Amino acid sequence: MRFLTNITGHSPVRIAADPNALGITVDASEVQTATTVCVTLLKVRPGLGCHLMVPPSVMEMFDDIALDDIQSDVVVISDIGEGFNFAAMNRAFWMLRQGADLIALQKNLFWFDTDSVKLDCGAFILGLEAAANKTATVTGKPSQVFFETELAELHCKKTRR
Repeated sequence: MRFLTNITGHSPVRIAADPNALGITVDASEVQTATTVCVTLLKVRPGLGCHLMVPPSVMEMFDDIALDDIQSDVVVISDIGEGFNFAAMNRAFWMLRQGADLIALQKNLFWFDTDSVKLDCGAFILGLEAAANKTATVTGKPSQVFFETELAELHCKKTRR
C-alpha cells in the first residue's frame, strides 16, 4: 500500500505520524510526496550541484544531495512563503540563465490558509519559467513523473486501458 500526497512541507515520517496517532498504521516508507520524488530524481544524477528553495522542515531529506548556491546545475523550488523575495528570485533566475535545470515540487498558484487565500509557489515558478525561458520538471501530482516514480518503486509497469 502507498499513500501519495502533494504535501511538500513535511517529511514522510511527519506525515505518517497523523494516521498513526489515530490508530491507522502507516510506515513512512509507504508515503510518497512531491519532495520524495524530487530527491529520488536528484539521486539518480549524482554530482549535480543543487540550489534548494525548500522549507526548513524538509531540508534534511536532501542531506545526500550536493548543494551549490553559486553555480548550480539544478534549482529546486517548493513553497517557501516569505522567502520568495527579490534577492531569492533573482538568484534563481541567474542560475537558470546560466543553464541550471528547474524542478518544481508543485505549481499551485494559490492556496487557502486558515485566514485567507495566499499565493503559492506556482506563481513564482511561472515567472521564472517565462523570464529564463525554461520549463520546470514538476515532481508532484498530477505530473507523470510523480506516478511513474511510485510505479518503479513498486516494480510495476504502467498500462493503458
